[in-house]
Amino acid sequence: MAWAEQIGKQSRRVRYRSGDGHTASISGFTTQRAADNYAADIETDQRRNA
Repeated sequence: MAWAEQIGKQSRRVRYRSGDGHTASISGFTTQRAADNYAADIETDQRRNA
């Protein structure tokens, strides 16, 4: 499970559950689309490696 959230006026981050159940995040996205695409990539990678 991965999701994008706004953390400033023009900054977004992607948060996701890591394999051990902890929440991890990656910040620095300037558009919602970029963050959503990255979140989708994380979910795809997690499904492939499961």
